[in-house]
Amino acid sequence: MVLSFDSICRARNAHGQRVRHGATIESVYGEYLEHFVKRGVGHYHLRDVKRYVGNFVAAFPGLISAIQTTAIDAYLSRLGGSARNKNNHRHGIIAFCNFSQEKGFLPHGIIHAASATTDYRDARTQISFEQQAIDLLQPTDIYSPEEMRKILVAADDSLRATLEIKAFSGVRTEEIVRLWWVMVAEAEGCLKVPDAVGKISARRVPLLPNLQTRLAKYSAELKRERISADLPSANSLTPLGRASLRRPACHTSARPPTFGGSG
Repeated sequence: MVLSFDSICRARNAHGQRVRHGATIESVYGEYLEHFVKRGVGHYHLRDVKRYVGNFVAAFPGLISAIQTTAIDAYLSRLGGSARNKNNHRHGIIAFCNFSQEKGFLPHGIIHAASATTDYRDARTQISFEQQAIDLLQPTDIYSPEEMRKILVAADDSLRATLEIKAFSGVRTEEIVRLWWVMVAEAEGCLKVPDAVGKISARRVPLLPNLQTRLAKYSAELKRERISADLPSANSLTPLGRASLRRPACHTSARPPTFGGSG
């Protein structure tokens, strides 16, 4: 099909002038972050944007319009971890390119490069013998009461309350490191998690009897300020838990604690 000069002009007037030509990926990323700040998104949301999109931006300096699907696929394939990790990055990049298209940095009406990238899947485990089947039935992320007891016995006083609240209340790891003792309403039998602490929204978490008994043993002097005052972030909980398991008081074959992350 041969396009006439008039049809080319109409297409340019209808579509071309809406594209902000010459935009670098760095400048678009700056506007992208500013967009989230204006929306008032939470700390964790902004953290994930920087993690998934920030590294991508650093890997592709230059014009955003020059990035091709094959290059993004190659970038994703080099990422470590499971298919979930690769897909988390992929979804973050797609959202970034969607924003770029909405704001005119990429042309409208054309599928952008990120949308055609590969969606990853992990290979399903093939069971070849009976012991492998038995092993797959064993829990790998839930501690038995005996395992948890040994971990708590080995923990320092400064860490034990954090582990107890995390283990027996269901509070998310990202939340426990931001909780203050004044939010532990023992008289009302609940934890009060405000918006500034909650990963999603404010809520009340019931204090189960065993946790109430444990918290009652702490002095009023200890129940001040932030509960996890020595932990700068949720990820700090993992190495501290492993250190607890290495102490002589904890003679157990239990798995290293997996309290880190956003669970």
